Amino acid sequence: MLSDDEVFSLYQAEYFEKDYHCGTSEGSYTQEIAAMQEGFRPYIAKIKQFNSKGRYLEIGCAGGATLELARQEGFETVGVELSQDMAEWGRKNLHLDIRVGTLEQQHFPDNDFEVVYLGDVVEHLLHPKEVLGEIRRILKPNGVVAFAYPMELNHFTPRIRKLLKLQHQSVTKPYHLYYYTTKTLRTLLEQCGFEVTMEQESKLRRQRPILMNIMDSTNSIITKLTGAFGDRGFTIARVLKRN
Repeated sequence: MLSDDEVFSLYQAEYFEKDYHCGTSEGSYTQEIAAMQEGFRPYIAKIKQFNSKGRYLEIGCAGGATLELARQEGFETVGVELSQDMAEWGRKNLHLDIRVGTLEQQHFPDNDFEVVYLGDVVEHLLHPKEVLGEIRRILKPNGVVAFAYPMELNHFTPRIRKLLKLQHQSVTKPYHLYYYTTKTLRTLLEQCGFEVTMEQESKLRRQRPILMNIMDSTNSIITKLTGAFGDRGFTIARVLKRN
């Protein structure tokens, strides 16, 4: 496992130029803000079913693309980001309140937020239990935490590769430190004093190569019918009643 310094070193300016989508994106972070916001709309709609206003924190917000959409939806937004460059970009271009560093370094007050959101972040956390403990502290009693995350080993292709004893192909740099499913994330949340109130799976569809497209299309249909074997998870949880 990496050290804290090694993890921090991964998320410098170069990461947001090409690696932030694990090398699959054709553009940089700043070129794909509109697409990221469009993809986030279904998530913010689900979050608003639980809390529709109040203070909203995004952990690992990068330049603030989805944080900006949450602000448009009426939340009082704050972001936390490891990258000084991206935090400055978001403050300058989107006029957002983005703090640099880890969540623990911000020293937010107890019971400070109605919503905490982590979009494609939980799999990057070196110490997930410690972060969840801090989230539990800063959430109000009626607050919720929401996660959007990849489930890279859960869909058909990696399962078939495992059956055939083929090596799992992953990114060169160890960006994803832990691999979750809806089930394992639920277990982690329950261990940390949360109760899951909503979870869902979905399947991304790749266009190339053609065999992958056929496999993903079939997988997508089955995921829609069964709610299983997806490669994207979305989970909302609330804090269990404090003693």
